[in-house]
Amino acid sequence: MLPVREIGEVIFADGFRQPVAPKSDEGGSFAGVRVQALPFFQRRVIRQRDGKKFAAEGKWRLNSLMKTFFDIPVYRIPQEKYESEQNSFIQHEMSEGGEIVQEMYRREPEQKTRMEQHLWKTYGGCWRFNEIIGFIRLHFFFTQIRGEYWRVTAKKIVRTRKKCFAFLDLKVTYEEEIPPGSTNAEVFALIQKYLARAQNERYVRKFFIDTSVFENIGPFVDWNGLRQSDSRQTVQTCQRHETV
Repeated sequence: MLPVREIGEVIFADGFRQPVAPKSDEGGSFAGVRVQALPFFQRRVIRQRDGKKFAAEGKWRLNSLMKTFFDIPVYRIPQEKYESEQNSFIQHEMSEGGEIVQEMYRREPEQKTRMEQHLWKTYGGCWRFNEIIGFIRLHFFFTQIRGEYWRVTAKKIVRTRKKCFAFLDLKVTYEEEIPPGSTNAEVFALIQKYLARAQNERYVRKFFIDTSVFENIGPFVDWNGLRQSDSRQTVQTCQRHETV
């Protein structure tokens, strides 16, 4: 029998790892799965079934132990850089055509505005959401903080638009009033009610609002503290060149 470190790890069939302290050199069990007593870098899950069933069950066990609490977007580039490059593109294109075109823009400013709007959309529109190339799904795994990384499958990450997000409305459904003295649990319930009502509104009734991550973290958020904090986020609608 090879020596065993005090802390080894279970390596599930899908490649995820979980620290575990074996009870003895003979190995032990973790979540009902037999663990072979091997060195730290070789420790693996041992099952007496065929490999296919083993792989599926290993992944199920892992997912059942994960507590997802947030999805963090990963953008291709920062907003400032994107908008700087976008403005440079618009200025370059607007300067084409010589003095005749510039004179037309001076005489017909509305034509200039329409052209700027067209070029703004041609470049890619708003940075927010449109430049997302992946997500980090944060979750707790026992005492660990982990993050799955999901990304577009393109070999080279470049500016591209197969679909373009645009600001549509300030309200997806009518407001939900928070009564004075509401507890955090009551505020959370009102947000759930708001999202459930939004699912039936004309904008999204044919689609699906995924609240799974929100449902996981919502009961533990200090909603009242967040509402009463001094921090305020500026509403950015990307309406400068947008027509809905």
